[in-house]
Amino acid sequence: MQELQVPTRLIQIEIATSFGLSTRCELFVPDLSTRQAEAERVIELLNDDRRFLPLLIGEAHERVAVSKQHIVHVQLDSRADDLRRRADNQDRDRGDDDTAVVWPTTPPDTECRLRLANGENLAGMLVIDSEWNASRLIDKLNRATSFVALITARGVAFVNRDHIVQAE
Repeated sequence: MQELQVPTRLIQIEIATSFGLSTRCELFVPDLSTRQAEAERVIELLNDDRRFLPLLIGEAHERVAVSKQHIVHVQLDSRADDLRRRADNQDRDRGDDDTAVVWPTTPPDTECRLRLANGENLAGMLVIDSEWNASRLIDKLNRATSFVALITARGVAFVNRDHIVQAE
């Protein structure tokens, strides 16, 4: 049955859910994207049609599947200056490092503060692909996919749009 397994890599994340779970775990990310001949990005995995994410939780590496609709945000710790450097580099390397796997397709462009349904507040640069005439924060949030990328001082937070209570 090995031939039926999808090759994946494990990415260390912190996940916060609507039912109060906030834990460090590992996310299975496919080595190949369904849309391109390179590693799938976390944002693509969060925004695809699959309803559950495969995770390894705890020291025992318990395999669990978590419903995406109950994920408030996924935090990937990385140095923010490394991420911003990647945004400025149009010919960035899409190799084996974690930042290449998670980096959004467009550079950050909207500074904002998000208040989330679980009581957390996140601040940073919001990354949302949008048309030229959708420059306001409200336009970007209304046109965004389920999860949006927020570049914070800690790294990248992938925030579930349905759990954003307030944005400013």
